[in-house]
Amino acid sequence: MIRRVFGILLIFIFATAANAQSNKVLRLTRQGNKDYKNENYKEAEVKYRKALEMDPGHYTAAYNLANDLYRQKQYKEAAESFSKLIDIAPDDAAKARVYHNLGNALLQQKQYEKSVEAYKNALKINPGDNDTRYNYIYAKEMLKKQQNQQQKNKNQQNKNQKNQDKQKQDKQNQDKKNQDKQNKEKQDQQKKNQEN
Repeated sequence: MIRRVFGILLIFIFATAANAQSNKVLRLTRQGNKDYKNENYKEAEVKYRKALEMDPGHYTAAYNLANDLYRQKQYKEAAESFSKLIDIAPDDAAKARVYHNLGNALLQQKQYEKSVEAYKNALKINPGDNDTRYNYIYAKEMLKKQQNQQQKNKNQQNKNQKNQDKQKQDKQNQDKKNQDKQNKEKQDQQKKNQEN
C-alpha cells in the first residue's frame, strides 16, 4: 500500500514539474509574441530561444523564432529554421505556411530556384493561397531573369575567351613572321658575306 501511495506521489510530483515547465515555455512564448508585435525583435528572439532551451520541440516557439529572424533580415538562419519545421508542422495548414515563409526567406537570398520549389510545395498543400501564388510567379520570373543573366555572362565569357585566343594566335603569327623575317635577313647577310 505504501509503495502504491509513494508511486502515485512520484507521478504527481513529475506531472506538476512538467506542467510548471510547460507553463513557463508558454509564458516565454507569449512574452516573445508581445515583443514581436511591438517590433522588439531582438527581445522576442531571446524569449523564443529561452522557451526552446526548455522545450526544443515546441513548434510555436520555433515557428515564431523563424519569423522573428526573418524580420531581423537574418534570412539564411530564418530559412534554416523554417526548413527544420517542415517535418514537425502540426497540420497541413501550418506546413503550407512554413513552406510559404521558407520561400520568402530563400527569395530574399536570391535563391530563386529553391524559393520556387518552396512556394510550389505550399501551393500543393493549399492551392487557394493567392499570396503564395503571387510569390511563386514572382520567384519564377526572377529565376528566369537570373538564368538569362547567367547565360549572358557565359556568352560574354566565351566571347572574351575567343577574343583572347584570337589575339594570342595573332601575336604568335606576328612573332613567327618577325622570326622568319629575321632568319631571312640573317641568311641574306650570311649569303652576302660568303659572296664577298
